[in-house]
Amino acid sequence: MSVRLGRREIVMGFIAIVVANLFVFTLDLIDQILIFSVLMCLVFGYLEYRKEKNIMSLGNAFTIYWFFYTHSIWLNLKLGYVPNEDMDNLLTLTLLSMVAYLSFQLVYFPAKSSPVLELDRTEYDVKLLQYVLAVFFAIGLIMQAFFFARVGFSTFVNLTRPQRSLLLSETINFSFDLLQIIMILGLILYVTYKAKPFLYLAILSLVHNVVYAIIIIDRSMLLEILLPLMFMGLAFGKIRPRTVLIAGTSLFVVMSYFKVLMSNLLFGRNTPFDKFRFNSEFEGWYYIGSRILTELKNGTIQLMYGQSYADTLINLIVPFTSTEPLSVWYVRSYFYDMYAGGAGLAFSSIAEALMNFGYMGVPLYFAFLGFICRWLKVRKNTDTKYLFFYILVFTVLYKFFRAESYSLMKTTWWFYVLPMLLVFLVAKKAKQSARDGGSGVR
Repeated sequence: MSVRLGRREIVMGFIAIVVANLFVFTLDLIDQILIFSVLMCLVFGYLEYRKEKNIMSLGNAFTIYWFFYTHSIWLNLKLGYVPNEDMDNLLTLTLLSMVAYLSFQLVYFPAKSSPVLELDRTEYDVKLLQYVLAVFFAIGLIMQAFFFARVGFSTFVNLTRPQRSLLLSETINFSFDLLQIIMILGLILYVTYKAKPFLYLAILSLVHNVVYAIIIIDRSMLLEILLPLMFMGLAFGKIRPRTVLIAGTSLFVVMSYFKVLMSNLLFGRNTPFDKFRFNSEFEGWYYIGSRILTELKNGTIQLMYGQSYADTLINLIVPFTSTEPLSVWYVRSYFYDMYAGGAGLAFSSIAEALMNFGYMGVPLYFAFLGFICRWLKVRKNTDTKYLFFYILVFTVLYKFFRAESYSLMKTTWWFYVLPMLLVFLVAKKAKQSARDGGSGVR
């Protein structure tokens, strides 16, 4: 029997959270926030699992990312790491993040659950898809070969992260994105069509990107490889939910010490392991948001009234514009030495929403993100391209919290979505032409 849950269940669950939290009002505000959020995550996580029968859904992934991006700063406070920021601003940002979470879930959650995974095996020209992925693979390797021949692989590996950023252009980054596309889509197509060329290309792309991510000690790239693998393993019945929970917990611990561990193993360094703390990358948006809140209160910066979102929409049509992303503006305005050296910082979707429409911008933007995820959720099991885009969003979901709309949408649209939409369109047209010509199903 299918389980149908909607806004009524959400409201009832939320009321249960509030009632439960009444019993902890004797605790301090931070403890109340943490307990309230844990209960809220458990309610939404349980309801989402009952609907989707999959612990690795977009809704649950959003919940996990939201919890750590919102609460790591307070968990670290409990561990003795005191943030050097205005506490009123930090609490305001926490409340806004809660509003963001509820806005996302109120749009995303009520969507009708997708049926069992049943992809149409006759919709696309399989041979053409094999050729396209092989060409993508060759292009990616050739681009990297030229890059490393010019820079020198050993020189590149030993550079600091800011120094690498000066060398890495969007072109060379695109080559790694190509291999990421091949890994994800190759595995989907292999499971769907049982054609081994897809599997070979996926494995080669997987090994290449894993080795590269380890050598340059890039945990975000490694996560973007491992998370879709875990998702597909679970979706296609190759691994069990318990395996995902164990692997996910282990991965969290390893990633907390990944940079120190890899530096010691690969380069023979003797960097000590510090006292455990939740990763500082979860806190970065707080410091950015606190500064933006202060500047808005002081009148140093004015509301943009949607200008940054308009720039994002324009960039979806025009690939090259003179727009300066807010992440670049922020570094140039407040950390000019870093900007002059070519380094950068992540930004914050909540800070961008504040800069555009004040407090109201937060629920509006996250409701929009919830709509995108909802749209993919109801279609992912009906078509290969929708499943690919669902996994793509699942892979980059953490950027919902640490990137402004321009940086998030530009990379995703031009490097992933648009090229693959064209590939799927051509493969579908080729299949239709073959049918019309009487050649039958390949």
